[in-house]
Amino acid sequence: MLKLFNHLAWHRGTRRWYLASLLICGGLVAGWNSLATLRAQNARLHGAVERATAAVRSGGVAGNMPASELPALLPGDVSQLLRDMHQFAQRRDLAIAEAKYTPAEQAGDSGLQRIRIDARARGNYAELKNFLADVLAAHEGLSLDGMSIRRGTPADAKVDVQLTLSLYYRKPL
Repeated sequence: MLKLFNHLAWHRGTRRWYLASLLICGGLVAGWNSLATLRAQNARLHGAVERATAAVRSGGVAGNMPASELPALLPGDVSQLLRDMHQFAQRRDLAIAEAKYTPAEQAGDSGLQRIRIDARARGNYAELKNFLADVLAAHEGLSLDGMSIRRGTPADAKVDVQLTLSLYYRKPL
């Protein structure tokens, strides 16, 4: 009788190990699929950030554009840009603590004007990259001039970012 009991206990233990190994394998497969999706998203976002960085290094989006092709800035356009920034931030679960703009001096007789925009935000790094891609794509003549990223602690999932943007436009006639 003792032999039969030991034999049944061995089978029960084997079944447990078998089920545990199946669960582990299933988790690995699911994790591998999620990892592939995240890698593809990261590559896409990395490309967008590289394009934005290249545009900034080459003088910004507006640096390659003649002033006549830039949009004319009408009263209220900057306010609309700031509203759009807040809407894009909400969609990406970012919190914009502050956003202010200051007009810069005219660059010679080219008709090109610039408004500097300083903003502080807090949120997830990946969503921050998406936010920047959205804002830069939505507003012609907008360039990213500077960005400072800080994380409170290494374990903190959210980052604090200080953005410096420029909105280039031609002076309305």
